[in-house]
Parts: sequence; C-alpha cells; structure tokens
Amino acid sequence: SKYRSDGAAERIAFLVSQIEPEDVENLWQWLESYGNAWREALDFGDVVGEITPVNRDAFSTEAIIRALNEINGHIHRRKGKVPVEQAMRDIAYRGLILTSDHAASAGADAFPDIELSREIALRPIGEHKLRHHQSMAEQLSAGNALMIAPTGSGKTEAAMLWAAMQHQQREVSRLFYTLPYQASMNAMQDRLIHKFYATDSDHNQQVTIQHSRATLKFYRDRMNADSGINTREASGYAKAQKNITGLNYFPVQVFSPYQMLKATYRLRGYEPLLVDYAGALFIFDEIHAYEPERLALIIATMEWLYRQFDARFLVMTATLPPMVQNALCTALDISEAHIVTADNETFKQSQRHNVVLHDGDLLAQLDVIVASYEAGQSVLVVCNQVAHAQAAYQQLQQAIPAADLRMLHGRFNGKDRSEKERWLLERVGVRVGERKPTVFVATQVVEVSLDVDFDILHTDPAPIEALLQRF
Repeated sequence: SKYRSDGAAERIAFLVSQIEPEDVENLWQWLESYGNAWREALDFGDVVGEITPVNRDAFSTEAIIRALNEINGHIHRRKGKVPVEQAMRDIAYRGLILTSDHAASAGADAFPDIELSREIALRPIGEHKLRHHQSMAEQLSAGNALMIAPTGSGKTEAAMLWAAMQHQQREVSRLFYTLPYQASMNAMQDRLIHKFYATDSDHNQQVTIQHSRATLKFYRDRMNADSGINTREASGYAKAQKNITGLNYFPVQVFSPYQMLKATYRLRGYEPLLVDYAGALFIFDEIHAYEPERLALIIATMEWLYRQFDARFLVMTATLPPMVQNALCTALDISEAHIVTADNETFKQSQRHNVVLHDGDLLAQLDVIVASYEAGQSVLVVCNQVAHAQAAYQQLQQAIPAADLRMLHGRFNGKDRSEKERWLLERVGVRVGERKPTVFVATQVVEVSLDVDFDILHTDPAPIEALLQRF
C-alpha cells in the first residue's frame, strides 16, 4: 500500500509500541462510553456514523494501515465533488480544533468577548457634534459600505460607529482594522487602545497588532510604560504578547490585508484564521495605497470572505479612483445607499490649500523652505525616493538647527521611527496648542495615519492620489 511504500508502516508500528496496554483499554472504554455523546455534541451526525462496539484486537499496525487506506480512498472519491458549504464547514471544524488545541497547550485564559459599543466609538469625539458622514455611518443597515471623506475629518471615529452599530444589528466576535504600512498600524493600535478603549497597553485585553515587527512594538511599549522594568522582563512580555496574538486571542486586531492572503493561499494554519474571519467586521483604511496587482488579490479575497464566510467590510479613503470604487462595489454588493460621503461643508473645510508649481527640482527650492521656517512656519518636505530625501536633509542641516529638523523614511528601524513620529506629534499634532517652527523631511511613509498638520508642503511630483493624500 501507499503507507508501506513510504515507510509509514514502520513509523506507525513504533508509535503503537509506545502505548501501554492499560492506555489502550482506557481508550476503548472512552470510545464506547462517550463516542456517541461527543458525536452528537459536535453535530457530526451527518458525517460520522453511529459508533458501535468493535473488535478490540483491531488496535494494531495492520488495522491502522487499513483504516488509513480507507480514509484515503474516501477522500479521493470525494475530491472535486464536495459541496462548497460542506467544505467550508469542514475547514471551520478543523480551525476550531486547532485553535482549541493551541490555546490549551499555551495555557491561555478564556478568550475575551469583544467590547464594541456606541459609547466606545464616541469617546474621542466627546461633546462635539457628529459630522454628516459619522452620523450616516452609524445609521447603515447590516452589510458592506464605502466611505469617502477628507483626511482629518474623523473617518476612524465614523468607522468605529459603523462597527458598533453593525455589531448591535448582528453580533460579531472579531473586528479587524487594516492599514498598508507598519508605522500606520502601530499608530492605529495606540490610538484604539488609548483613545477608544482608554486602557494602558499592559492591561489591554481588546486590541493587538500583527506584522513582522510586532514583537519589537510590544517590547518598546513595555519599556516605555514601566521605567523600572529590565530588558529581559520586557522581552519575555513581548514574546508572550506575540504568541497569544497568534492564538487569535484578541477580539480587535490591527493588521495589513496581506495577513488575510495567508488564508487565500492556504498557508500553514489558515483554518484558524478563517474561523476568526467568519462573520467578522473589517475596516479597510487607505485602500488606494496598494499596487494594482496586489489590490486585485485583496479585493478578490474580500469578496470570498464576504460570500463564503459572511464577513462585512467598510472601505474608507480620502481618495478613491472610480475604477477601484466600481470593483469594490461589484465585489461586495455595495449599493448607492451604502456609499457614505462627507457633506459639502466638510469638503470645503478641507479645501484650505493653494497649490503652486515651481520649475526645477525640489532641491532647487531649499531657500524657500528655509525662508518659511524663519517666518515661524511648520514645513513638510516629501520626496519620492530615500536618496532624494537624504540629500535635501543634508543641505537643510546647514541652515536649520538640529532641534527643529528631522527626517523620516522606510529605512529607519522601529525605535527610531517611533521616536521621530512622537517628536512630530508633539510639535505639529492637530491638537497641539502653540506650534513651533519645524521642518520635516520624509518619503511617502508620512502619508498615512499620522494626525498632524503643517503650514506648508513641498513635494516631488507624484500620482494624483498620492499628491491628494499629502495635501
């Protein structure tokens, strides 16, 4: 048989030899006494026949090989003929088993229930009146939606209102907030924890983050939160947070859409992911930021999760090309009634820019940047390439004090990027009272999810969507 030819028989015989006779007897007794009860409790009645007493001598290498061959033949007979609904159910069963197994092995506590309410969504807004798109977002019926509103108009608060009301109409256990860049993911996790859930990260049981440098983020947060902690304790905490995040423990998760593609391509452990995604809410921010090929994969995955796993999506952006909007509306069945747009007043408030075209390279405008700084303004300089940003920064160092000048691009490590972002928020954050003259040189990493406001922008030419985002 197949199992003899690849050496499986020898491995099975070795495993059988390690099981004590009394353990074998206990297993038979368990199967005869409780097998049918478990079959009914797990609702396996239509796939597993009634369990009846069997020949106890069947526990042998030969018997196991015969059973494996029988299962293998059954699988091949079913291949290509399994209804989609049954396949999805089978995947969900396996996902639940794996999640339970891994959580039990890790000694995890009971998974917390999601906390998602209108009160939580309104915490950052306080006593301020809801804007039109915020009010509309919470009035939508259950289903997918699209939101178009200017940057800085409270889209995150509107998204959380949408999620809270969707949860009220049809309960969910998971909320996923997707963003394209690690820096924006880090900032969004901090914002959700401190602004919406109003907790310290050490005692947070709701929000986590998933990306390749998440362990470093957990470590840095722990070190910043407790000045008396040593590096070994912080490292242990960070690894524990990373591990429990991998168990799908947290009900609110911030990640990139590429995490979802693991399930599409059936990478190892995809079944627990699909269990987590089933019936979940997804908030997609900055959907325009992805390359066309990747965006096509993401939209196809969204449609699959919507149609096969009953997931619901809110896609929001300040800039959305018509082709992308049409693709999203078709994939997610988004009707006109579920397209939320900011009102004219909000758009007019965002129309506060005067655009001036200069001849020549951006490096030829450095004297204008210095003059704006000397006039007491905060200046953002955005270059398309890291080398270009570095050249501009080096020349500006000759005219601007180091205390008022910083540079940010994708090649900095996580610690340096966080320090630069923190410095930036302290000087030109939207809610900062007295603003200080500042020059900040950056690449496109500054475009997303930093709540800042400059007096003037100098930018390289770029596609219109990127320019609008910078504006």
